[in-house]
Amino acid sequence: MKKLIACFLLILILVGCKPPPQDVDELTILTLNDFHGDVLDSDQSLSRIGQYMMSQKRNNPNTILLANGDMFQGSAISNITRGDVIVEVMNEIGMDAMTIGNHEFDWGTDVISGFKDGEKMDADFPLLAANIFDRSTNALVTWAEPYAIINRGDVKIGIIGLIGEDLTSSISPSIIKDYYFEEELLTIQYYTNHLRTVEDCDIVIVSIHGNTQDNNQLIANFSGVQQVDAVINAHTHSSYADVYIGSDMIPMPVVQASSHGKKIGKIVLSLNDDNNTIDATADLVTVSSALSYESTTLNTIVNRYYQTILPITSEVLGETGTELSNSEGAIWAANALRLATSKDLAIINTGGIIYNAFPIFEGEMVTVGHIWEIMPFDNIVKTVDMTVEDLIESYYRTSCRLSSNAIIYNDVLTLNGTVMDASDIVSVATIDYLFDNPYYFYMNGTNQVNTEIMFRDMLIANLRNLCKDGAKWYGNAE
Repeated sequence: MKKLIACFLLILILVGCKPPPQDVDELTILTLNDFHGDVLDSDQSLSRIGQYMMSQKRNNPNTILLANGDMFQGSAISNITRGDVIVEVMNEIGMDAMTIGNHEFDWGTDVISGFKDGEKMDADFPLLAANIFDRSTNALVTWAEPYAIINRGDVKIGIIGLIGEDLTSSISPSIIKDYYFEEELLTIQYYTNHLRTVEDCDIVIVSIHGNTQDNNQLIANFSGVQQVDAVINAHTHSSYADVYIGSDMIPMPVVQASSHGKKIGKIVLSLNDDNNTIDATADLVTVSSALSYESTTLNTIVNRYYQTILPITSEVLGETGTELSNSEGAIWAANALRLATSKDLAIINTGGIIYNAFPIFEGEMVTVGHIWEIMPFDNIVKTVDMTVEDLIESYYRTSCRLSSNAIIYNDVLTLNGTVMDASDIVSVATIDYLFDNPYYFYMNGTNQVNTEIMFRDMLIANLRNLCKDGAKWYGNAE
């Protein structure tokens, strides 16, 4: 029988006809989220991830490869190349689509649109954003698509890409002011309906840069033309793989695969003859040296970019005299900011100092590349004179770190050992991510100054000066 089918297909090819789509009874979806440009890790995980994904797709053509946001920002090699190294690697791997995350905004939307305009490394895969709207037009942004459609054999799959509706607060106000994020559930319902009734999709996958765990059962209960077959999460760097059973008894798998390439999400959908989901599994694949071989092609791509940034990142700033934790690194960063600006105190958000960049071990040579890993965001330093009352209120509104000469406890600021009154005025150095957000109160102050200096550059200068005569770094800023 198989020989007869093979002969039939050969005849169709010879006469110029396309063979009918192959019946598919199983789809595999592999996912990667919150990679944060972590190309040069010690385990070459990007090379192993890519090799694994490519081999899985080669061995099983009914495999879909999805990236779920925050893929670029976070390392020197990716930041300096503005994500080009990651895009080229993703192109080589054969990613089918990527959802926009909050950190894709960090370099401005011109960089996002640049991945499709021929000016830089163009993405061979669609960028997805079904609920990001332009405030000036109240229309979907033009630099992304709301969904992608992928065909595997006789199955037509729709991929909806969204960002968490509350993640505007995780983006620099100067960038996000021109955009707003529409409500997630309504967007999901609208586009599942559209994909099934207008685009005639058999399967619908929701790829959201956000955590939908509180709503997963509700989403699983969507039925008919609004049925969702799988959900992929991101942003919180969590690790989970679950299957929810909807009210119509159809399973809906959900995954979030950690961050920085530690895990790969794996969803398998079993389909009936009508290409409907009848069974599903959700798993996480741990990325390690045992996962697979490295890809020589991907290593060649990364090494080419690495050689271009090496003159910048390889500069040794100093040697550590003790092991430094993330907390100690954050205190150093705040102290360095205060010293560089000669203000009464400095305040930074704790999330701006990257946890994964630590510990830095005793005797380690700290390079410019290290500082890029510690502080990868292009934050600008701003200063202001403000009341103690406004400073305290701003401090409590998010997780912050003060320079070590300042303590806020029980709604009281102690500065250089002196208890300050709520009406006192203090000079404050901070970064634009905090300063520009009206949720805080920095813009209520006077003598507002935009230094136009990168916070990261101040940190590099501080450490270079500290260790210029061979002194070791103990986490101090002076």
